[in-house]
Amino acid sequence: MSQDNYQTQFAPPPRVSVVMSVYNGEQYLREAVNSIINQTFADFELILINDGSTDGTSAILQQLTDPRIVLFNHSQNAGLVARLREGVEQARGELIARMDADDISLPERFAKQVAFFDTHPEVGLLGTAMRQVDSTGRLLAIISPPTKHLLIKWNSLFEATVMHPTVMMRKTAVLQAGNYNLDYIHVEDTELWSRMIMITNFANLPDPLCIRRWRAGSISHQKSQLQRRRSAEIRIELIQKILGKRLPEDILTACLDAWANPIATLPANTIQQIIKLLIETNQKLIGGDQLPVDSGEAQSLQANLAIRILEVSQRDSRWITKLTYRWLKAYLPYSIKNWLNRMTANRRTGNQQKN
Repeated sequence: MSQDNYQTQFAPPPRVSVVMSVYNGEQYLREAVNSIINQTFADFELILINDGSTDGTSAILQQLTDPRIVLFNHSQNAGLVARLREGVEQARGELIARMDADDISLPERFAKQVAFFDTHPEVGLLGTAMRQVDSTGRLLAIISPPTKHLLIKWNSLFEATVMHPTVMMRKTAVLQAGNYNLDYIHVEDTELWSRMIMITNFANLPDPLCIRRWRAGSISHQKSQLQRRRSAEIRIELIQKILGKRLPEDILTACLDAWANPIATLPANTIQQIIKLLIETNQKLIGGDQLPVDSGEAQSLQANLAIRILEVSQRDSRWITKLTYRWLKAYLPYSIKNWLNRMTANRRTGNQQKN
């Protein structure tokens, strides 16, 4: 490792440490670095870790002159997770911001995130909404995750609710959780969040303050199947942490298969077990945070529970039919129910006459 950071070691610590690891990232590296250098919030250091690049990355890094850049050059490639651990350990700021070498942070990102941390001491990790683009910069989607802690925690049992490139987090919370885990390559963020969310509050800003590139050669694209399986393991483990108990082995296996393959058909008894588990977990979150049942956040949690139940029920058409009928029976106006009943009765009568 070559390092020329003597002056930085004795400078006052910055408020924010930005951790960026790069491996053969010459195509977008300048744009990514410039998006950090041009932030309206200026009190940061940019920890740039060259993870054994063999393309033009090293030459680009040597041309960077901003004094806030702290450069670590490695001759050997150790992988993203190892370098993220290193970046966290080297960070001198109280807040750590993540940044990938092919993404873009909008100019107001750090200013808005630091301001939020200043007024929300209970929050240890803060993400934002995000624009997702292809390799040419064409907009593919705007990803808007939930903004409140319990909704983030609940939805994280099913999907990503904090976008890694948008994250800023308190260094104390990251270290308390144990930093990135080398055993979870390609899902290091999901696994770290599953530990941090049990010890600190999460939040997301609704503004899209980061642009992520979705490329055929990116890790997220190449490893999507592996990510789904490992993510399923992490999410089932988080359910058990929330409930404070170990699930029976048959339920564990059924849930893992269901989470890892979201379109697979499931037997009715497995669906019933999963629905019971979802209801128990949802109630535990509401009760554990002592939310009034009629509060907006509790109602949002319950509404999302209903959606999740419908989703898992669709894995067996008989269940979705039964649940839909029960909902119609409970909530439809009397006049519509009467019409449905008459229509059903007429159809039965017609079938009987034909026979």
